[in-house]
Amino acid sequence: MLDTRSDGTVTATDFLAAFRAISVHFGRTSSDVVLFSGVPKENLVEPTLEELQRLSERIGMEVIERSPGALSSGNVELPVIVLFEGGGALALLEAAGASSYRTRAGEGGVIDRHALLAMRPKSVFAFSLTYNNHSEAATVGLAQEIERRHWLISTLVPFWRSYIQVAIAAFFI
Repeated sequence: MLDTRSDGTVTATDFLAAFRAISVHFGRTSSDVVLFSGVPKENLVEPTLEELQRLSERIGMEVIERSPGALSSGNVELPVIVLFEGGGALALLEAAGASSYRTRAGEGGVIDRHALLAMRPKSVFAFSLTYNNHSEAATVGLAQEIERRHWLISTLVPFWRSYIQVAIAAFFI
């Protein structure tokens, strides 16, 4: 998942492993089929914010782009994925100390902020959970599955003005 050298230092991996680590950290699936199906592999090398939003919405997460400066000052909400200028990505799951981050669950996988900044971060994406369930029960955070709108409603809602204009034109024809 993450590359840890024999001396204990952490190196960047590919974006797929970093996104999978964030997904598992939130208790979501780690299956590549569920996470990345229908997305061209070349779009997953250095993804944009829009591509990350589409991937995150599939599994009930939200993503916000942060500046690399926020990472250097320690003013970033974890977990995050850091994309580097030389390629590669790294998932920072939680704070391991005042100036270090844990990159995987369990022992090991800790990177210092100075070592992280030496890798020249290009962009930082912060993730959080979102619940869009429309059920009647008021149980927050206990959703067994992510409820989705009906496929027809989710298709019509973004373009409802256009559909109304077509309906009015069809009425007069």
